Amino acid sequence: MMARRVLILLGTFIPVVAALGCRSVGRITGETVPIDAPGSKEASAPRLSHVDRAALARTDPKTFLRLCRNDYIGRVHGYRCRLVRQERLSGELRPEQEFDVVFRESPHSVELRWVRGPLSTRHVVYVEKAGTHDAKKKARVELPGVPLHLHLDIHGSVMKGHARRPLDQFGFRRILEAIEAVCEACRNWPGYHLAFLGEETVSHRPCYRFERRLPVNQAGSSDLAALLRLWIDQEWLVPIRIEEFADSDGEILLGRYEFLEVVFEMNPTTVLE
Repeated sequence: MMARRVLILLGTFIPVVAALGCRSVGRITGETVPIDAPGSKEASAPRLSHVDRAALARTDPKTFLRLCRNDYIGRVHGYRCRLVRQERLSGELRPEQEFDVVFRESPHSVELRWVRGPLSTRHVVYVEKAGTHDAKKKARVELPGVPLHLHLDIHGSVMKGHARRPLDQFGFRRILEAIEAVCEACRNWPGYHLAFLGEETVSHRPCYRFERRLPVNQAGSSDLAALLRLWIDQEWLVPIRIEEFADSDGEILLGRYEFLEVVFEMNPTTVLE
């Protein structure tokens, strides 16, 4: 029963959300390191070798994902990237959209600015305040054709109409934490399976590929994807591509998310203005 409650609260782990707007433009300041910069490895603390990481991913995927989460927490304070997503909302698979993203870990802050695809919202900045109840979490939203910025509940019906997950679930850290929680809650389910499928290149980045399966009837009852595909960047150990399906055959897409041109913030003085 407790596992079921955890799963209902978590839903799928995907934290990516619709672009929702604000009056000011987010800017990252401080030391930034592109995910594919020549010096990015030197900027990283010593970690397991590629051989050891691949071996751990192959033999113990759950522990490997925990390693990814801990590595991120110890190294990254924020990032910028380009997010490409496609989601199924109200039973309808929507066209692909693209957003520029600025993210900060502390406080949890998200800016998304619309780039291409169907224009639902132009721009958002959401900054999480400590101790704020879910019902009081607001984002400043710029809607097409509306001259004023709106303060909208990130868990409200308007926001749910634009994205599968709210802004307080955004970010690599919360993705990885939710993956761990789902795996732990589902580990005794008949049909649960988390597997390493090998190495694959995504957008010119070498990745480890994983797949998680849940029984379709169990997944559907708690809004979990029956089939989840995950690509983890081999250098930075963050998920740069995620796919969720309502069926075990991978035919009914719930959401597809790809993080491109990632630039990490290595300095804790990151500012989102």
